[in-house]
Amino acid sequence: MPETGEERATTRLVRLSNQRSVLNTLFYDGPLTSQELTRRLRLSHPTISTITKGLMEMGLVVRGDTVKTIDGRPPAKLQIAENARFSVGAHVTGGHVRIAVVNFAGNVVEKRKHPFAIEQTGACWRLFDSLLESFIKDTVASEASLVGVGGAVQAPVENVAGEMRLPGLVGDPQPQYGLIQASIGRKVVMNNDAKMAAYAQVFRKKRHRDVVFLLLGREIGGAIISDGKLYNEGRKNAEFGHMTVELDGRPCACGKRGCLSGYCSAHALRAQAGVELDAFFAGVEADRPDFCALWDEYLDYLAVGINNLRMIFDTDVIIGGEMSGYIRKCRERLDTKLAMRNSFGEPANYMRIGEYGEFDAAVGAALYQLDRFLET
Repeated sequence: MPETGEERATTRLVRLSNQRSVLNTLFYDGPLTSQELTRRLRLSHPTISTITKGLMEMGLVVRGDTVKTIDGRPPAKLQIAENARFSVGAHVTGGHVRIAVVNFAGNVVEKRKHPFAIEQTGACWRLFDSLLESFIKDTVASEASLVGVGGAVQAPVENVAGEMRLPGLVGDPQPQYGLIQASIGRKVVMNNDAKMAAYAQVFRKKRHRDVVFLLLGREIGGAIISDGKLYNEGRKNAEFGHMTVELDGRPCACGKRGCLSGYCSAHALRAQAGVELDAFFAGVEADRPDFCALWDEYLDYLAVGINNLRMIFDTDVIIGGEMSGYIRKCRERLDTKLAMRNSFGEPANYMRIGEYGEFDAAVGAALYQLDRFLET
């Protein structure tokens, strides 16, 4: 008897599911031979052969190196076709827009940074659109090869009734999602910058990681990765920049006092130093007393914040964002301060520095779109 429409639909869903499994396995664990795919996915060899043939015809998978064998024809490793697809991520802050493109293997192809002042006007976001489109034109092989564009904004992003909205903090104007989408020519999937920056750190190892991420950018944000996934992705959470580290201390952009952002954000450090970061750290290296004292204070408060996160979550803490490159150079000093504060005498080897520095969020937004493509 011929298949019914329902049976054909079921067969198609099974085929797509198997295809997705093969593609994901090659992406995260490849290159692999057909025999290795058969064992890992517990599918028949003919099924694997049919799926991989189809993926190669689509240009998504290619043959790689052959495997040496004692006798018989040496099998070839199958791998993701690196330049078959691309995804783009753009990180917008109060001072800059940073854009990155990653290829189908998840490798960063190119990055750019432009001055950018956020305003609640269509002209502002049309400028963003022109910067984004120019970047895509220069770096992506073709429109057909672009799987998605992700945006990362310095604001809480909530998913309410299936639509994204950006709730503003007290005294801190936030980009409006509706205005952004109305002013740009393509769909850009927006998310919180700290969450996207965290995603960039665990993308390859997301099946196995529990971490807390602290974004040290113009302001401070955070994210929680639980079982390889963003914890409560569409909610306001992990706003670590607004933990209190000094009762009635310095004012914060949120309108309160004593927040970690008031002491350890790049914006706060610039304001205290009265110069840009490169000039500040040049002064630190030259042993300028006022800058050295300010930097030591910065590290003290940062140690308080990181230790708080360690005590609460008891897991690795990753530092990323604009400040991470500067902190990397004085890692031993920060480790010493962390060890002094730890109530259990632990070494500070739980603290790590992020991989992409100030482009963490842009890369993460691009990788997030690539992952969405792999999962659908």
